[in-house]
Amino acid sequence: MHMGRTGKTSALVILTWAGLRGGIAVALVLSLPEGPYRDPILAVCYAAVAFSILVQGLTLEPIGRRLYGGKGEGAERTGAG
Repeated sequence: MHMGRTGKTSALVILTWAGLRGGIAVALVLSLPEGPYRDPILAVCYAAVAFSILVQGLTLEPIGRRLYGGKGEGAERTGAG
């Protein structure tokens, strides 16, 4: 399958949107020394990571439909739809 420039750009958008979020942030917060601000920072970090995962997870399909149109190639290959 040959991907034109638009196909590559769409693939990059999907990969960027669906990528892991917050792994480094959580690791950095966990590496902080014990102190009065560590636990609140950790809670805020987890909340931000959970929010980004939920938002990105729930919007991934609509973004894919907008970029690739309809049900996409996967439905045609498997005979679904």
